[in-house]
Amino acid sequence: MGKRVFFIAGEKSGDMHAAEVIRQLIKAKPEVEIAFWGGSAMAEAVGAPPLVHIRQLATIGFWEVVRKLPHFVRLWHRVQRDIESFRPEVLVLVDFPGLNLRVARWAKQRGYSVHYYIAPKAWAWNRRRVDTMAKCIDRLYVILPFEEDFFKSFGIRVQYVGNPVVERYLKALRHGSIQPFEERDDDALLLLPGSRLSEVRYLLPVMAKAAHNAGIRRIHISRVQEIPLDEYHRVIGTIEGSRYEIVERDLAAILGQYRHAWVASGTATLEAALWDVVQIVLYRVHPITYFVAKRLAQVSYVSLVNLILQAPLVPELLQDQMRVTRLLQQWEQIRHPEEIQRIREGYADLRRRLGERSPSQEVALSLAEALRR
Repeated sequence: MGKRVFFIAGEKSGDMHAAEVIRQLIKAKPEVEIAFWGGSAMAEAVGAPPLVHIRQLATIGFWEVVRKLPHFVRLWHRVQRDIESFRPEVLVLVDFPGLNLRVARWAKQRGYSVHYYIAPKAWAWNRRRVDTMAKCIDRLYVILPFEEDFFKSFGIRVQYVGNPVVERYLKALRHGSIQPFEERDDDALLLLPGSRLSEVRYLLPVMAKAAHNAGIRRIHISRVQEIPLDEYHRVIGTIEGSRYEIVERDLAAILGQYRHAWVASGTATLEAALWDVVQIVLYRVHPITYFVAKRLAQVSYVSLVNLILQAPLVPELLQDQMRVTRLLQQWEQIRHPEEIQRIREGYADLRRRLGERSPSQEVALSLAEALRR
C-alpha cells in the first residue's frame, strides 16, 4: 500500500497551485495515495472527485462567515472525520488560513505531520497567528521573497520555493500564448471580477457599468468555472446596450492577448503583472468585513504587485472608492503612454525579484522526502 497524503485547498487559486504539486508528487512517487478537499484542477490531477468541493468553502470575510456559521461548523466536523478516516502520513494545507490554521492545530495535536503551502499573510495582519504556526506546522513553503526571513525569525522551518504564478507564466511563455504588448488589441478590456461569488456580486456591477460608460468597444469578462453563468448574465442584463463577451478559457491562455484589465484584488493581480497587462486593482467587501480588516491590517497595499514592490505601482480602488466615476477617472489616467511605460518597467522589476524557480516541483520533492522517512 502506498503512502497517503491529504490536501486541503479552499479556493480557486489554491486549487490550481495544489494541482501542480500533486502532478509533480505523483511523478516523483507514483504509488502515493491522495485524498483531498479542493476543486476541478485537483480532481483532474488526482483522477478522482474531491471529498468536499471548494464551492462549499468559498467566502471572503468576517461578515460572510458569520452569516453561514452553521454551515462552517458542519464542515469543521466533516474535515476531522475525513482526515481520521484516511490516516495520511502527511497533511498538506494550501493557503485558506481561516480553515487551514485551525486544521493544522487540531492535526498536530493528533500526531499528524503538517506541511503548509502558501503561508497565511501574518506579516500583513493578525501576527498572533505566527505563534500558532510555530507550534503546529512542520514545514512551511512560502511564495513571496520577503516571507522566508519573516517566518524564520519566529523559529518556523520555512523554505522559499518560488511563486506558482511565475511557473504558470513561464509555461505560457514557452507555449507562445503571450503576444508582444504592441501587438495586443488596444480596443479590448478584460474584466476579472474575482474567483468568489461574493466578489463577483460586489465588483462586477460597477466594473461592467464603468466599462459601458467608457465606450470600450470590446469588453470581455473572465468567468470562473465554479461560479454559475447566470450570475454574470444577471449583471450584464441590467445594462442597456451592453457589449460584453464572457470568456471561459483558462486565464493563463488569454491574458497575453490584452493590454488592459480591471482586476479584483488577489492572485490575478500578480498574473496580470507577469503577463504585462496594465491593470487597475479593485477591492470591495461587506462594510462590516472592511471595518474589521482595516483595523487589523498592517500593510499599505492590497494588491500583490504593490506589496512585493513596496510601492504604489498599480492603482488600487478600495471599498467606497470603488465607484463608476472614480473608475472612469482612473481609466483615463492609466491609458497615457507615460503611465503605461512606468507600469511595464515596474513589472520587469517584479519578475526579477520573483525569479524563475518551480515551486510545485520543490514542494513535491520535499513531500516525497517526508514520505520516505
